[in-house]
Amino acid sequence: MSDYSDYESCGEEDYDLDYESDYGCEMELDVEVPFKKNLSLAEGVPFILEGADSQVEVAEYFEFVFEQRFGETHPSFFRGSLKDANRAAFKTAELQKKPLALYLHMEGGNQKLPSQILTTKSVAEVLRRQFVVWGWDVSEANKAKLEQLMAEADMRRIYREINALDSSQFPLLVVVMAPKFIHQIVDKIDGQMSVDEAKSVLLNRLNSAVDTKNASSGVVFDAERAALLEEQRIAYERMLAEDKAKREERERLEVMEQQKQEEEKRRIEEETRIEREKVEEAERKRKSIPEEPSPSEVNLVTVRLRLPEGKIENRRFRASEKVRYLVTFIESLGFSTESHDVFNSDRPRKRVTDFDQETSFQDVKWPKQEVVFVQEKF
Repeated sequence: MSDYSDYESCGEEDYDLDYESDYGCEMELDVEVPFKKNLSLAEGVPFILEGADSQVEVAEYFEFVFEQRFGETHPSFFRGSLKDANRAAFKTAELQKKPLALYLHMEGGNQKLPSQILTTKSVAEVLRRQFVVWGWDVSEANKAKLEQLMAEADMRRIYREINALDSSQFPLLVVVMAPKFIHQIVDKIDGQMSVDEAKSVLLNRLNSAVDTKNASSGVVFDAERAALLEEQRIAYERMLAEDKAKREERERLEVMEQQKQEEEKRRIEEETRIEREKVEEAERKRKSIPEEPSPSEVNLVTVRLRLPEGKIENRRFRASEKVRYLVTFIESLGFSTESHDVFNSDRPRKRVTDFDQETSFQDVKWPKQEVVFVQEKF
């Protein structure tokens, strides 16, 4: 049972206020904001303006810092005190009543709520069109002022509930309703939720708000319900379209990444296959030529190979062996005659591959010591 000792009535006083804003309030907000000229970086800058002349200026400053910190897409924060936000939400014509959403910021906590959820276009638009949104920084230094503002708005019970929350739960979006003029926290959205979960909470709250209005007044607001449902349908379809676009973009990027990985895998596999075949071919070629003769044998030719990248390789052959053994040996080192030229030291140089490959070194009058140059073809 409710504790009516601290009963908080929204009241039905005849407020002489003509509101004219997204919230159904008529309040002139032509306020000079001098701090905009000086504030360039919001990181580390407090959300609450000290020494302000009015709550309107405090609210404008809060929204400005929020925008500088988290981007231009965000809910529109009510420009005024919590008392006036409360009036705009609940103390207006039945047709214009809206849920009151309190954005309670705190530095150092999980910043997903302000940086990702509230800055999602569809969430920001639903809050801007269908809720009265009021913001405050609940850091320790600002709690006393928040308590005062909530007392002025007859929301002491709400303050006690907020004050009892663990600091790890902030930043937090608290949705307040006032059925039968008693303020109640009906929803909480924090950084642990996904964007989709937050959207669902807000849309469900809008439906519930219309049902509550109908039940409390005894009048079925068919026209309002139709208008609200149409707005919800448009907002929901926009959310679905955004979600679909995000999903398609995510899937496109995933497909691209998968294709990239598959192409990279194929490339590596192809390079591995080619390298393996080169090694196998080199081994086969090494086995196809006679073993290198010992230095003590007679009638030898010694070849010094100058290879690419400054490498040098020496190899002895018998003078009676065929010239093609030299070419095969070079290929066994990984230098194919399709991609490399093989020159002797004559002037002008001659391609060793132009020699009769089946002729012996002795028959082509190969010198006992020769330098052979292996060069990549251009």
